[in-house]
Amino acid sequence: MLTYSFLQHSRLRTSPTPTFSRKSGQRAQAAARERRARHLWLEFESGETAEAKFAHTMDNIQPAMLNDATDGKAWVEHIVHLHSILNRNKNTADGSKKLWEYSRDNFIMPNVEKGRIIND
Repeated sequence: MLTYSFLQHSRLRTSPTPTFSRKSGQRAQAAARERRARHLWLEFESGETAEAKFAHTMDNIQPAMLNDATDGKAWVEHIVHLHSILNRNKNTADGSKKLWEYSRDNFIMPNVEKGRIIND
């Protein structure tokens, strides 16, 4: 549930109809959704539940996947070092060891070998 809600939090926060302009019943429903979204966001931020850890894993893997898809363009432009990526991902395996290993072995290390990420 957290992962689904995590993906939906932006939609809830950027609703085109402000809560104050809705009818009474709609305001109550919107307030309940906003409370639920806030609760889930706080759960994600705390990183304590299994779902929150998994959501953090997905959140951390996405930049590596996108950088790899662009042939490491941002890594090259920003002169990124391997130790920075590893430090940023030090808790990524907590949510899924397999996903972290896949990301490291298929997105990060091949770009180190190609010289797009500085190996220090």
